[in-house]
Amino acid sequence: MHREEYRHLPRYAPSTKAELAIRLMGDCGLRVAETLSVSYDDTDRSQDGKHYFLAVTEGKDTTGEFEGGKYRETWLTPDLERDLYRYYDERGLDQSEPLIDREKRTVQWWVEQAAERAAEETGDDDYRKVSTHDLRRCWANYLLVEESTSPRIVMALGGWNSYDAIEPYLAAPTESIGDVCCLWVQLLHAPCSRHRSTGSVNPGTRRERPRLVHPRRARTLLPVVTVRGQRSSSPGWRLRNTATTAPRHCTGAA
Repeated sequence: MHREEYRHLPRYAPSTKAELAIRLMGDCGLRVAETLSVSYDDTDRSQDGKHYFLAVTEGKDTTGEFEGGKYRETWLTPDLERDLYRYYDERGLDQSEPLIDREKRTVQWWVEQAAERAAEETGDDDYRKVSTHDLRRCWANYLLVEESTSPRIVMALGGWNSYDAIEPYLAAPTESIGDVCCLWVQLLHAPCSRHRSTGSVNPGTRRERPRLVHPRRARTLLPVVTVRGQRSSSPGWRLRNTATTAPRHCTGAA
């Protein structure tokens, strides 16, 4: 699915809640199961007021090291933040209440319904092949290829632990992706530099959030970060005091 094709999909969702769920996967890179724990309380805003974040409090953890799931933060578009706020405000909901009080299969069904309606309305039968996995794949491909975002950043935002894990979410190899892969290999063999941590707890725990930077469109690959002098073995999070840039659609800029 191309990015332009994705942009049409949410409007065919069967409900406002279904639309928001689709956008959490397609605009924030959440897995379908991760959407079930999202609440408005999980949103955050940078000090300059231009960047937004979404805390994924129950992210997929393949290591079993994190109780209740692996914590990370991902970019949140201003329009999605606004629509989430409006949804809670208009219905008088507690901002700590999960947005989606449904089962995982229901969210998958919402995507299937939206895809079917999109196919009927646009005449594009390719929509009928769309799944929740395709939304996350589209998001990753857009950042890596169209926005030239560092693989390290995309892995951190999406909760991937290795390039092998992110590779299946990419489209067929292109020259741009090939360039990214070459840079990635170089990074794996490059020495890591150290950064000062502003977090007070080990990333991945749910007790307190580490403060993460909101990167804009990065043109260079970032080194592995460190926490209290210790080299991090996973790119699953980033410090907010490292300067990079985010795609324009993830900022409040016009």
